[in-house]
Amino acid sequence: MFLLSTSLCNCINKEKGGKSKQFKMGDKDSVEKYLENNPQFAKEYFDKKLRPELISTAFTETLEIKDPTSFKDVSQIQEANLIFDLVKEMQSEIVMEKALHKVLQRVCMILNADRCSYFDLRSRNGIPELTTMLFNVTPSTKFEENLVNPTGEIVFPIDMGVVGYTAHSKKMQNIPDVTKNNRFSDFVDKQTGYKTKNMLTYPIMADKECLGVVMALNKIGAEEFSKADEEVSPELSKEKYQS
Repeated sequence: MFLLSTSLCNCINKEKGGKSKQFKMGDKDSVEKYLENNPQFAKEYFDKKLRPELISTAFTETLEIKDPTSFKDVSQIQEANLIFDLVKEMQSEIVMEKALHKVLQRVCMILNADRCSYFDLRSRNGIPELTTMLFNVTPSTKFEENLVNPTGEIVFPIDMGVVGYTAHSKKMQNIPDVTKNNRFSDFVDKQTGYKTKNMLTYPIMADKECLGVVMALNKIGAEEFSKADEEVSPELSKEKYQS
């Protein structure tokens, strides 16, 4: 795990000023204990040092979020923030779909969701609409299984359903029970045979423009997505735009 990188150990040793024990690469328990006891140093390190390192490892590490309130998992939540930031940068890349597929797989693991999907926001004849680009992504599904063929797209207007409202309002939506939410539409469930119980949606933003919506369905091991799950992507789901 990148937590115990050489630069992190070097930063801690510099902070300690050479006093007492010097940390070395792989000195896992000692490093984590020091970081737990020095939250301000930990914050400064992640703000200044960690994010550049994550760029090169964002799609190669395995995540397992257990306690979003602990230091050990804070770094993983910050990694999720970076992943969503990368989505915006990939919009013009030829390999965007494959990279986005990896993003969704990681988001699915972080949120412990049953599956995730990405809906692309586009305009046809001047009318905005959402369409399935990557559908029913899980940590183990292959890209070819999840990439939606244009002939099989599910298309709907942005005034329909929770996903549509997310794109329209540009706000994250956490729906604990879809049967009690008047914006939920079972339009997609009827076409796929899937039963949605709870959902979490994030708008993918580029400045003030919504590019698409990430949808996570059916939290595993819990009745609903938590407040901690909402913080996975604060930079994109933050309520910057008032409806």
